[in-house]
Amino acid sequence: MPSAAQISVRLAARRSAARPADVLVPLRYRTDQGELSLFSTTSVLGTPLDVTLAELAVESFFPTDESSADILRSLA
Repeated sequence: MPSAAQISVRLAARRSAARPADVLVPLRYRTDQGELSLFSTTSVLGTPLDVTLAELAVESFFPTDESSADILRSLA
């Protein structure tokens, strides 16, 4: 049976070899101005007092890189 120190060494080796996971998956569009790379967030109202807001969700898109931000600024 391996000792705690041996297990610790094995786990440390695995951690250093592993690549960190991506936090988001960009949505990519090819446009006449170049490639547009975006990520989205969705906001939902938690406890609306008005029934018309009960199912309201707002999806917002943000650029993932400077070139995408430049394209969006030029289109604004």
